[in-house]
Amino acid sequence: MEGNYTDYSLSANQVRAEKTSIDAFVANAKTAARTAGQIDVTSDPATYSLYTSGELVTAALTARALEKSDIINNPTIHGLFGENTVEDVRIGMPMMRKNSEGKLLFNFQIQASDDLQNWTTLDSPEYEVIPSSDKEFLRVRVSNE
Repeated sequence: MEGNYTDYSLSANQVRAEKTSIDAFVANAKTAARTAGQIDVTSDPATYSLYTSGELVTAALTARALEKSDIINNPTIHGLFGENTVEDVRIGMPMMRKNSEGKLLFNFQIQASDDLQNWTTLDSPEYEVIPSSDKEFLRVRVSNE
């Protein structure tokens, strides 16, 4: 109001009462708006790009499953080697020879590499087999046991 409130035939009590009423109205409006906003957000969080804890857990589990599948299906993009990465397991030279006593000697070199280019020999075991007959089939197998 412009001017003096007495110009409008209002008493000081009426003006105070009016201001008090306005303050109460504003406070009630703030509370109502806040409550309505909370209800809006909690009843439909996705509308506000918010997610529940259950949705976050589901998203994390889904992402983990996808990443696991990605690593298994294409390990090389992660700097890993899968079973299909090994292309050449041929032995570079004959690994078996027969000595003068008729025993078969198997010679191995176990090597390690950081880059698949430069190799360091870790061990060179030799294994002796005494054939049980003139004709015997042997094989060398790598086992995980």
